Amino acid sequence: MKRREFVLSTLLGGPFSLALGRETTRPLRVATFVADVTPPIGTTLCHGNVAAVKQIVSPLTARGIILFADGSPIVLCAVDWVGIGNGAHDAWRAALAEAVQTSVDRVSLHVVHQHDAPGIDYSTEEILARHGLSGAMFDVDAAQTAMNSVALAARKAVTDPRSVTHLGYGQGKVERVASNRRIL
Repeated sequence: MKRREFVLSTLLGGPFSLALGRETTRPLRVATFVADVTPPIGTTLCHGNVAAVKQIVSPLTARGIILFADGSPIVLCAVDWVGIGNGAHDAWRAALAEAVQTSVDRVSLHVVHQHDAPGIDYSTEEILARHGLSGAMFDVDAAQTAMNSVALAARKAVTDPRSVTHLGYGQGKVERVASNRRIL
């Protein structure tokens, strides 16, 4: 049988690959997790650039998958926030790595980037705090609570991975999707 590989290097800065069509010491398994990361009423949004939360219309989530094969687990996580930058990005990746017992370089964290959501940056928060402006950019406690919630969800997910029996991909024409950015 011809060996095929699903390469994750573009997502994780690899090279990581999962060999398919051959026996491995451990079959490919996947676990999924979801955590609520909705900020409380009054929370600053979009790094302090838009009005604070007045009501919750749609809850925000962090969603992820954990891949298990030969080697340590690989975590892919997307958060319904505008940004998780610098020290916050490092902290979230470390928390997820610890939760699933893997290394930080095997955790890929992304945001959806809608502007009516929190944006956090622990490095900038440190600078602001030194000048008496702690919390001006985001709710520090709510951000910590969200990170802990996501790590807990990932920790629980590793206890119930499912075997992968098929991999597939698709393509299609995208219609009626647009952006209002930079339209003259």
